[in-house]
Amino acid sequence: MANLLAPENLPAMEAPTRERMLALVAGRAWTPAELGQALGVDRKTADYHLHALRRDGVVAEREVHGQRRFALAHGAPEAFAHAAPARTRYRVARLVEQRGIVGLEEAARALGISPALAAYHARRLAERGVVRVRRHDRRVVLQAQGLAYQAQEGLAG
Repeated sequence: MANLLAPENLPAMEAPTRERMLALVAGRAWTPAELGQALGVDRKTADYHLHALRRDGVVAEREVHGQRRFALAHGAPEAFAHAAPARTRYRVARLVEQRGIVGLEEAARALGISPALAAYHARRLAERGVVRVRRHDRRVVLQAQGLAYQAQEGLAG
């Protein structure tokens, strides 16, 4: 595979800002605001450079939980899968799959997140058919319904 970071493969590489930007998006997906803050430029400047890089096929763009995120094009699926909300949702799915059935509060404690956040991710996983959310006595339980690796494919979107 050709090195996408080599200057001859980066027609949009006109400024040092883009070079630094590419080093960051190679590891994970970023929003324009996050990149701007990391690079010491405003969001609009980061957005301008990201769109030029996207136009040239160097970065990919995807909406993740209502936020536009950008990652290096050849590593985009992996980078988007590690965006914070998707990573948390994947952890919830894995926990439920490993245990088969788990209480919502127990899942929240095990993952170090609030019960409200665990409930949010459980609802999203239930919408995708990955887990089943049920009431058992006076508590909410999550039951495995799909395979976690299937969930990973659809979690970031």
